[in-house]
Amino acid sequence: MEQLTQLALDATEQTGRSDAAGRGMRGRLQVLMRYASGLGPIAEQMDAAVDRYVSALRSVSDGTLAIISRMKEDPDELAAGLEFGMIVRRLAAVTRDSMASSSAMVESIRENADLSRVIREPSRRLTAALERFAEATSTIDDWDRRLQSIGIPMPPDDWEPHVEETPMPNEIHGLAVEGEADRDESHEGGREGSSP
Repeated sequence: MEQLTQLALDATEQTGRSDAAGRGMRGRLQVLMRYASGLGPIAEQMDAAVDRYVSALRSVSDGTLAIISRMKEDPDELAAGLEFGMIVRRLAAVTRDSMASSSAMVESIRENADLSRVIREPSRRLTAALERFAEATSTIDDWDRRLQSIGIPMPPDDWEPHVEETPMPNEIHGLAVEGEADRDESHEGGREGSSP
């Protein structure tokens, strides 16, 4: 998204400079060709990124729905899953904000695509990728509606989930090494005590 925005800003700036220099339509066409050449790679990257996003979302959706179903059926599970539900509802709110920006970008890309044939194909690929992103993201809205229906509140803006501190791998390894050293010392002492 940032690359696409920056590309559009650069094209706008270059068009302004070209007009100020009196290059007319020829100058604008050169800017448009540079814009089109930059748009192609971004469309490819966006397409691949959306493929990964859709795949990842599918892989977690069934599990998420199963958890929500257990929360709905069992009051104990509902209480235990409160924080999980609030995290998912926060995710849904953030996602809706990003989708609003994506929708505006889709409309802008479609309008620009009408300007010239050279940007029509990469623009079509971009809008198709963004539409697939929006369709997949509707899954998160479904989670949110289900959680809301069982009474999970939307967390306030300053809410932070509780995260339990766990030893880092190197700390665990250190404890294991120390434990082995203690056992070795004890073993050595045992052997010394058993010597004639």
